[in-house]
Amino acid sequence: MNKCPYCLEEINKEAFKCKHCGENIKYLSLWNVHKLKNTKQYGGWSRGIYNFIGLLCLVFPPLGVPIALFAMRSNHVVKNLQGKVCLILGLISLFFWSMNLFVTIIE
Repeated sequence: MNKCPYCLEEINKEAFKCKHCGENIKYLSLWNVHKLKNTKQYGGWSRGIYNFIGLLCLVFPPLGVPIALFAMRSNHVVKNLQGKVCLILGLISLFFWSMNLFVTIIE
């Protein structure tokens, strides 16, 4: 157990937000948003929906990228970060799709 630097109450050492005062303890970024246990509690997609949309962005980017862009318009920090991760996956996949199409046209 750690103490919150704002209210000095006891909190879990893996907590992102203090349950007593509501202050953010750890900074959420693209690389640690997946560590949240219950993303729906913070305004994000549930783990299953997030995995499905991420897979959709990889397999079929023309459908997944607009969903990710829509999520990035959200006021919730977690959903915004989840949308950014899905957008990055979708753009990488779209790049490989276009390269495959380009090679097919040249041949």
